Amino acid sequence: MGAVVVTVDGGAGVGGRLAAGCGGAGLGADWTVVGADRYGRTVGRVYVGNVDVNAEMIRQGAAWVYRQYLKDQSLLALEQQAKAAKRGLWGLPETDRCPP
Repeated sequence: MGAVVVTVDGGAGVGGRLAAGCGGAGLGADWTVVGADRYGRTVGRVYVGNVDVNAEMIRQGAAWVYRQYLKDQSLLALEQQAKAAKRGLWGLPETDRCPP
């Protein structure tokens, strides 16, 4: 099991596209808590049906792999693929990206 810490934009952009990509809004999400960050926020994995939302966000370039809480090394390969394809945030100029 791995974890990423992600922030979405309230559904207006990336979040809304992610909901559509996971089968649409209104579906229940399942999640597994894997810990807490240094601020006490929950860190975990989110699933909608059979879709691993954390992995899908990384694949789409909508999230960074947050290495401090990483337990699933396969997420690094997804991030590298998104970078190579310049998907999502990886299509932005480097000066416009704000790493976690």
